[in-house]
Amino acid sequence: MKLFLLLFCLISHSLLAFNLKEKLQKAESGTYVVTEHNHMISLLHLHTIKEGIILFEDVNIPTHFVHHTDWKEWLESGAPGHTSWVLYEVDLHRNYITECYSLSSKTWITKDNIESFFIPFLNLNLTYLSEAQRMRSTPSMAGQLSDTPWAPPQTFHGKKMINPQYDVYTAMWPHDHTKLSGKQIVFYFDKMREKFPFPYWVQLHEGVCKFRMRALDSGIGLRSPVNDIPRRAPVFIGGVEQKNRMVTLSLNMPTYYDRCKLYAIDFTESSHLSHIIPFEIKREKEQATLLIEESVLASRLFKEHEYLWVLVAENPNIVVEHPQLFKWNVDN
Repeated sequence: MKLFLLLFCLISHSLLAFNLKEKLQKAESGTYVVTEHNHMISLLHLHTIKEGIILFEDVNIPTHFVHHTDWKEWLESGAPGHTSWVLYEVDLHRNYITECYSLSSKTWITKDNIESFFIPFLNLNLTYLSEAQRMRSTPSMAGQLSDTPWAPPQTFHGKKMINPQYDVYTAMWPHDHTKLSGKQIVFYFDKMREKFPFPYWVQLHEGVCKFRMRALDSGIGLRSPVNDIPRRAPVFIGGVEQKNRMVTLSLNMPTYYDRCKLYAIDFTESSHLSHIIPFEIKREKEQATLLIEESVLASRLFKEHEYLWVLVAENPNIVVEHPQLFKWNVDN
């Protein structure tokens, strides 16, 4: 009997506690939510999800610029009046943002600010709040609180839902140097749509730190006019280092390049014969080091010949050349 009770408690806890990453992994591409905060409206679109990699699309417009209600049509027509339009790709397994691109300025932007908020947000441990623990509805005429838990309004595909049902969770923000440090946050999720990953209401009200974000609309099946996030090419850094019986190449290489081949092309011979070169890679996020054993080169390259290093990536497809020729000399 004790074993049964223990198993029941463990199963119940797993159902009542989770994090946002788990919820996102069950979501569907095309899901979106429109929220309002500080007189800005943001359309957050789950553009693509595949094998733990999620591409988000975040489009913002000031509240006073809005003269429409059909958010799907607005985005699909190019989001007229928007002030920012950002794509960012999140690797849920590695727990960081792999790429961030501003369509408004047509340039890649730093990931630090988004990552410092978004990654802790995804990893918040959410704990279920029972109905007895939730906020009550507004007081009755007699001044007594209602027995019914308060629930925020909900709009789905532009239609206001009648008597929406919510699962409510709370989480504590990690202790960092932000205004949210150590604060308790409450989330309202749609009880009837388990695959819908976004909260309809987020609230924090503790001390001088007040925060509230509400959903104006939501839905599924959104189609973006943008097919994918633009990719940066890897860049060779510095020269070729040859010591301790190793040849080393350094690159700045975005983390989404994970299947690459390295070639040495003979520029001394007119035939420009190419050799595929095995290597070991070491990474510190985008800083990559390719390590090649001299014994491997000795079996493939000709002494005193000059070679061009070429990196070929399969996904996404890219070819990058080293800016300097390398003279193979095992006695260096």
